[in-house]
Amino acid sequence: MYTVEIVKKCGCFTKSGLDAEFKFDSLHEANKKAEELAQKFNNEFCEKHKFKIQTEGSVIKVIEDEEC
Repeated sequence: MYTVEIVKKCGCFTKSGLDAEFKFDSLHEANKKAEELAQKFNNEFCEKHKFKIQTEGSVIKVIEDEEC
């Protein structure tokens, strides 16, 4: 089982009503969802933050990119 988890939920995320965690049977499905979420956050949120994906074992995290 693979988990996609949203870390450091900013105000835009909270207002969006999206789930903060998703479970998948395959790594491919989990990666696809994480990429979709990061792209959505980067394109549709207020642009104060940028997001990237970080994989830790079976957990794929969508995190704030602190380098931006």
